[in-house]
Amino acid sequence: MQQKTKIMGKRFFNPFIGSEYQTGCKGKKVLILGASHYCTYNASSGFHCPYWEECTSRKLRDSSKFNENCAYYKNKSEQVKLEDTTIDEITSFTDGDNDNVSYANFFSFLGEYFGITNIKILCNKLAFANYIQYFLPTTQTPPQTKNDVRNFEALLQTIEQLQPDIIIVWGVQVTNHFSRKYINKMVQKLEKQLDDYFWDLEYNGHKCTIINPYHPCNDYWWSNNLKCFKKALDKVFSCKQIK
Repeated sequence: MQQKTKIMGKRFFNPFIGSEYQTGCKGKKVLILGASHYCTYNASSGFHCPYWEECTSRKLRDSSKFNENCAYYKNKSEQVKLEDTTIDEITSFTDGDNDNVSYANFFSFLGEYFGITNIKILCNKLAFANYIQYFLPTTQTPPQTKNDVRNFEALLQTIEQLQPDIIIVWGVQVTNHFSRKYINKMVQKLEKQLDDYFWDLEYNGHKCTIINPYHPCNDYWWSNNLKCFKKALDKVFSCKQIK
């Protein structure tokens, strides 16, 4: 289902790449860009991680030191690389071992939109990455600043690797960062269209369209704006189902 590819650069978390990503959805390659991974295991009953403050530090912004030395997984006698968190989360969700609300809301809607009831088949057509390249200590994604340029550089690394036609970005914390001048100057084009749902991106000659719905973790805003998201998908796919 998933090929692991490691490219040296600014990226820490390896993207999930479905086995049919290159064929994609109606001939378009689609990258889903979530906001962040977070670690709240230090609040778990009976467990204290001696590295948690450093691993989730907003000042250091780097969890890579604990890539193969995560105290939580060692406590469970599991050999897990933190860099594969995105891959592991999507895989466990499609296997029914992860009840992540964001994944459930998003893939339920997308599966209905494309007429695909099997989540594993749907995810095989997509790629998935997260914007922030270290673990956060809470589920709240902080506003991105000039100190977070690395996250955008990591996205460019993923775009260069995957060459997506469409990027679906969850929520506005990420696209708020896109609007900064120090981010804009790193690409040939990164502009919001008149319709707030769309951005145009060009990097090293590759052009793609960004769709920016509400983050699926917020049940109220997500569920009450699905008509707008559907219209946006209709516009870029010009179809109702994958044939």
